[in-house]
Amino acid sequence: MAAPHPLQHLRRYVIVGLLLALILTLGGAKELIEPVMVEGTAAPVRVTIASGSTGGDIAQLLAAEGLIKSEFFFNLLIRWQGVAGELQAGEYELCPTMSPREIIRQLLEGNIVQDQVPVTIPEGYTVLQMAKLLDQKGFDGERFLTLVQNGNFAYEFLPDLEEGADYRLEGYLFPDTYYFSPTEGEEAIINRMLQRFEEITIPEIQERAEELGMSLHQLVTLASIIEREALLAEEKPVISGVFHKRLQKGMKLQSCATIQYILGEAKANLSTADTQIPSPYNTYIHVGLPPGPIGAPGEDSLLSAANPEENKYFYFCAKDDGSHAFSSTLSEHNQAKRQYRK
Repeated sequence: MAAPHPLQHLRRYVIVGLLLALILTLGGAKELIEPVMVEGTAAPVRVTIASGSTGGDIAQLLAAEGLIKSEFFFNLLIRWQGVAGELQAGEYELCPTMSPREIIRQLLEGNIVQDQVPVTIPEGYTVLQMAKLLDQKGFDGERFLTLVQNGNFAYEFLPDLEEGADYRLEGYLFPDTYYFSPTEGEEAIINRMLQRFEEITIPEIQERAEELGMSLHQLVTLASIIEREALLAEEKPVISGVFHKRLQKGMKLQSCATIQYILGEAKANLSTADTQIPSPYNTYIHVGLPPGPIGAPGEDSLLSAANPEENKYFYFCAKDDGSHAFSSTLSEHNQAKRQYRK
């Protein structure tokens, strides 16, 4: 695809500028460049700009917190300044007495609350791995695990704990970069991660699950398997297509990732004994999905699970470079295993 012509950028800049000028010349519109509170004092408001937030996301958040008068105007202003993609993630203390331009400067300079601890949860992490990481960052990993299993979190998307599921919140703590205060409790940390999951998945992923005849829990479980199986993002929809067809045909998923979850380690080569471990998570001996997710799927894996590629494949085999060889028949699959598993 050809790069946009420089004149296109200039034209867009001029159009946004004209819109901005028009708004400011309208009666009373100049108030939009003023703070929400022009007199008196107001307590600062802590807001968290999530990693990957768009300018529109940030404008919506600031408006909801009562920090700007107009979501539309703020979004227009950052586009006119050409900084929509430069606003930095993190936790900020902003005040209703700040003008939109002052708030933009804070976000551009990254003037985050200095007592924050950045914590990056990688995609595919299990709650056990999260607990270990939080321990390393100075939080209480053991209490985190206790709350994950037994805490009361009132989110409609959370399932009732199914028989055989190890941790109720496995798969629902969204992988992302967070900024936590050292005094922030583990319950607050979990709530932040659940809220992020809700922002990413509801309602689009939930609606797609219903269209596919699956519960959200089943779709998240499948997405977690795809996350652990696929190293390359472009292969995720393909692998999703394979698993969907195997589920429809009543075939065992035979996912190595589910065995690795049981073992608690990413074992490169599974033994026959490994594939016979008596566990509800063992997709080599049980038909269908395991009782729950085997890790935290990222957005790509959730979307891939919800939008499987239509293909002819029923099997796939990992190559040394992390990609996969896909096969339509068992004989082709066995040939691929002989070729790539030496």
